[in-house]
Amino acid sequence: MNRTILVVDDNVYLARTTAQVLEAQGFQAHAAMNATQALKLVASQAFEGAIIDVDLKGRVNGVELLAAIRELRPGLRAVLTTGHEPDIVEPPEGVVLLRKPYRMSDLVAAMFKEDRAA
Repeated sequence: MNRTILVVDDNVYLARTTAQVLEAQGFQAHAAMNATQALKLVASQAFEGAIIDVDLKGRVNGVELLAAIRELRPGLRAVLTTGHEPDIVEPPEGVVLLRKPYRMSDLVAAMFKEDRAA
């Protein structure tokens, strides 16, 4: 498996840990701590999916960041995460919203759910 995933979370520990666990499972993973870093990474390399925290610090939240990323990479697979009640956030159609703490197996399953359905 050689899938590249972008992990965006302003919690440095969580972003890096998630990326490391994904790499241990055979993925290539890159961590970004904010929208600016994430957009630079997306502009410079291809990603099959993104895991984005809804509650990013700064001017852009995770839902807005996903919209900006999809302007560059239409159809990018994505999972949004939040530490708050999931019903507060309305994810874009087809995007799974997982509440923290999540299981890595749930995260990967949500990201690649279409692969299992085929």
